[in-house]
Amino acid sequence: MLRGFTEESDLLRQHDNSFNQTKSIKWLYSISDSLIIIKLMTGGHVNSEMEKDIARRLHGYFVKETRVSWVLEDRRIKDRLIMMVFSHEADKRLVIEDILSLRQSNELNIQLTQRLSWTIRQPMGLVVGPTGSGKTSLLKVLIISFLANNHKNKVFTIDGKEAFLSVAMSRIGKVATDGQSALGLTAELCQIMQQRYEEMNADVDSEKDSTHAELFEQGSILLIADELLALIGEMQASDKMLKPAERIYPQFYSNLMSLIVKGRQASISVVVSGQQMPASILPTETRDSLGLRIALGRMSQQQAQEIFGLGLKDLPRADTSNYGGLIWLDGLDWELPKPFQSPYYDDEKLPFKATLSNIAEAQGGGLPQA
Repeated sequence: MLRGFTEESDLLRQHDNSFNQTKSIKWLYSISDSLIIIKLMTGGHVNSEMEKDIARRLHGYFVKETRVSWVLEDRRIKDRLIMMVFSHEADKRLVIEDILSLRQSNELNIQLTQRLSWTIRQPMGLVVGPTGSGKTSLLKVLIISFLANNHKNKVFTIDGKEAFLSVAMSRIGKVATDGQSALGLTAELCQIMQQRYEEMNADVDSEKDSTHAELFEQGSILLIADELLALIGEMQASDKMLKPAERIYPQFYSNLMSLIVKGRQASISVVVSGQQMPASILPTETRDSLGLRIALGRMSQQQAQEIFGLGLKDLPRADTSNYGGLIWLDGLDWELPKPFQSPYYDDEKLPFKATLSNIAEAQGGGLPQA
C-alpha cells in the first residue's frame, strides 16, 4: 500500500536536467497499543509544501483502498522526516461514574480519555470554555480523580464567582471567594511550597532529583482557580481605593505565578479556569508553563492565540456540539493541539458533593495540611 501511494502521489517525480540521478525515499512502520506509526524519510526529494499535505493524502488513500475506518491521530514533520500516527478507532470519551475505577498513583496521573492522561509532566493547567461548554463538569472530573489518585492528596479552591464549586469544595478543603481570602490562600500555599523545598534540600549531599511526593509520600496538592478573571476584576476595582503598597492584586498575582512556575518539584499543581483568559491575566511566558491546556466550545481568533499561541485557521477542527474542544499536552512532541471530547461526569451515579463528603470523612476531616 505504501509503495502504491508513493507512485500515486508521484513522490519521486523526475526533474528536467542533464544528470541522471538516483532518487529514493524510505517508509518505516510499526504498530503499538493499537496505534499504527508510519514514518516517511523523504531523502530531500519532497518539497516542503507537499510534506505538509502528505498525512492528509495518505489518510484518504488508506480509506479508499481498504474501505475501513482510519483516524489520523498525529502528524509531525522534522528534518525531512514525516511521522504519522493512525488508528482504526477514534479515541474514546471517558464516563466517570465510579470512584473505585479511577486510577491511583503516588504521582499525578489522571486519565482524560482512553489514550490521554494528565501527568506530572504537565502539572499546571488551563481550562477555558463559555457557559454550557462542559467546563464545570471537567473540573469535577479533575478534582475527584485527583483526590482518588492518592488518599493523601489535598485540594485548595478559589471560586471567583462564589458559585457551586465554592459551596461543594468547602466540604473537602480550604476555599477562597474574594480577593483577600484568595491572597491568604495563595500565600499559605507558597509557604507550604517553601517548606517542601527546604525538606527536599535538607540533605545537601543527596543526588536525588525527585519531587516532594516521591521523596516523602505526603501526597500532592492541587489549586483550582476557577473564574479567575471575575476575581481579578474585583481585586483591581478594590485596589483603586488603596495605597500602592496595600493593593491586593499585585501580591496575589505574584503568589499565583510563583506556584505555577515553581510548584512542580514541590508536588503542587495549579489549574486555572474561566470563560475567558486574556493575555493580560496570563502572559505568554506564563501560558507556556501550563503544560495542560484545554479549550471547550467555540473559540474566537483572539482566544486561539491566547490559549494555544496559534491562529484559528491553524488549529484542527473539533466537534464542540457535545462538550468537545481542543487539548494540548506538553512533553508529547505534538505539532498541534488535538480534538478532545471532555470526560462525562455522571452526577446521578457519583453525586459530586456527597462524594466529596465521603472522601473528607475517609481522610479524617479533609482540610489541607503541609
